[in-house]
Amino acid sequence: MSKNMNWTMLGFRIFRDGGIVLLFIYLANQNQSGAASMIYSNLILGAVFMMIMILFYKLKTNTINHVKE
Repeated sequence: MSKNMNWTMLGFRIFRDGGIVLLFIYLANQNQSGAASMIYSNLILGAVFMMIMILFYKLKTNTINHVKE
């Protein structure tokens, strides 16, 4: 999935992990329990991260296909 894209994947992972921590802190401050806050943070950011990866790879493959033609 990340062949020859180590730094790009690192950037995406830092974005996701940082987002999980920030969303967890926000939810925990909204009087949610700690465990529920962490679960929601992981679920929400996991879905967002998956959508970003789908869009990124679709754009990347379209660019590669247009260059080959």
